[in-house]
Amino acid sequence: MMNNGFRYDINGLRAYAVFFVVLFHFGLTGFSAGFIGVDIFFVISGFLMTGIVVRGIENGTFSIIGFYLSRGIRIIPALLVVCVVLLILGFFILLPVDYKTLAKHVISSLSFLSNIAYWKETGYFDAQSHYKPLLHTWSLSVEWQFYMLFPIVMAVLYRIKPSRSFLLKLIFFGVVVSFLLSVFISKKSPAAGFFLLPSRAWELLLGGVVFFIPSKDLPFKKQIEIFGFFLIVLSLYFFTELSPWPSYNALLPALGAFFILLACQQKSFLTNNLITQWLGVSSYSIYLWHWPVVFFIYYFYKEHSVLLSFLGAILSVFLGWCSYKLIEIPARNKLSSLPKHCAFKVLLSPVAVVLTVSFVIYGLNGIKSRFPFDVNFILDKSNDKNPRINECLGSPESKTVPKCIYGSGPISLVVIGDSYADAMMNGITSAIPKNTSLVSYTVSSCQTILGLKKIDNENFDCDEKIKYILNDIKQYKNTPLLIVNMMSAIAGPYQDKSKYIENKTLIDGYIDTVKAFSKNNKVFLVSQTPRAMYNIPEYYAKEKYFKWLGLSDDNTIVKKEDFLTSSLLSRNAQEVLSKNGNINIIDITDFFCGNDDCSFIRNQDPILYDSHHMNWSASKMLSPIFSKDIFGD
Repeated sequence: MMNNGFRYDINGLRAYAVFFVVLFHFGLTGFSAGFIGVDIFFVISGFLMTGIVVRGIENGTFSIIGFYLSRGIRIIPALLVVCVVLLILGFFILLPVDYKTLAKHVISSLSFLSNIAYWKETGYFDAQSHYKPLLHTWSLSVEWQFYMLFPIVMAVLYRIKPSRSFLLKLIFFGVVVSFLLSVFISKKSPAAGFFLLPSRAWELLLGGVVFFIPSKDLPFKKQIEIFGFFLIVLSLYFFTELSPWPSYNALLPALGAFFILLACQQKSFLTNNLITQWLGVSSYSIYLWHWPVVFFIYYFYKEHSVLLSFLGAILSVFLGWCSYKLIEIPARNKLSSLPKHCAFKVLLSPVAVVLTVSFVIYGLNGIKSRFPFDVNFILDKSNDKNPRINECLGSPESKTVPKCIYGSGPISLVVIGDSYADAMMNGITSAIPKNTSLVSYTVSSCQTILGLKKIDNENFDCDEKIKYILNDIKQYKNTPLLIVNMMSAIAGPYQDKSKYIENKTLIDGYIDTVKAFSKNNKVFLVSQTPRAMYNIPEYYAKEKYFKWLGLSDDNTIVKKEDFLTSSLLSRNAQEVLSKNGNINIIDITDFFCGNDDCSFIRNQDPILYDSHHMNWSASKMLSPIFSKDIFGD
């Protein structure tokens, strides 16, 4: 350790943390659990903050305002520059919907609420996460929220009893409580468990525990350090993005960081070498810049290029080093030399400007006027959905099943299914006889399968919903049933591996459930539909506008042979069901596919609103098929 208190082991551990995260996000082999780097950062941050706060309180020199200012000086300048650069690049590159989203995320990032924003939007590991250039700022928001609360709590506790042992006991109690919350919340709501402070605080507090343990006379320090690294290596080997997180799994890398900090080895080659020290000092800026690089690789559909991923990782390190040298250090030196009130003004004034600009961009819907009419027309297909989607498409976590009536007059058709059924509703409603109506029961992600559960989400309650529908349709005895599902989620390349049925495969569960629905009603099943590789309106718009990218038309089609191969299991299952005299198959393959290819563009117009759902306008073209097959018209 240097005379100024610099900890080489902490700096080296930061290097490993950012190394893991960067390689994970660029999809480089062997780092499928590289996200543990964030957990390591949390432990480090908790240790450092506890030391700053407790020593300051004990010495009578601690200032809440000064603490917030020092944290702001450390975090905000580089973050602000990243946001500004993204807003500038976004003006020229991002589609309106993406530019609007970026503005929203700049606001949440600079207000340190992005973890809450992303929790409300979706999960961290889903496909859409790669289209959020500031997604990684969720961890900064967690840390900042911790910074806001922790010193106040420590100051109050110290007034109650000015004792380190007392503080240690309460911090350890906080570790236990937050850890148990993490296990519970991660099971009930994985996204909340991942993003929110209550289920992450234990990692920061665990770092705080290290501060209270005297390491000077600790025996077997080298062995403790090696054991810490062993736990981290085990984490990299055992976990993937499918592992419940943080839950109890995060205990392994967190304890690894805990033991490395506890060992306090300043001359260890594992942490104190040229590479780790060089990476460590710029780890924060590297972390800030790497995800926007990942974003742009995905944004222009180059994510399968190993070379680009490798170059992207190198570029991230370069940008991070430049940011450290040109932004972090000068900002820290300049702002630290100013009086506090001046430093606050200098720090927060540009933040206020960027927030104002972001609000304007958001209010102008991403400034659609930047793009020509034909591009905006294509992009508008992303919003061409069932006008009643919010009313009539339920959620698997909700308590009720929406029941919607389309048309007027007696019920001539009952529609059951997931979001695919909702997406085809224009074609279905147009097919029913005049002066009649249909009733729909549609729940997103709920395939028509009794007993359907999810490993990682206890609130996923499709089984009860299907039971409710099965019972409620008794009043429509002898009325035709149309069942529409995302069949590839049941059996195919897009099957959700977290969904299951006790003692059955999903496809067997589907067969049994359809048979149950066919006891009192004639059932019509819609065949599996092809799925595009990308969001079709967005891809097609980029293809037209960014001609220099050389985007291929091949990405707006699927080879018919490949589709028929991938859908074989679902087609076979429906073929088995069709032998039941009361069950019929509506095969819409020919609507999408010609002799060789399945296309998602019709007369230069997208027929999907994303990568797999039909848009409202296009679904009407299915009306003759439904009318003929169901009603014989």
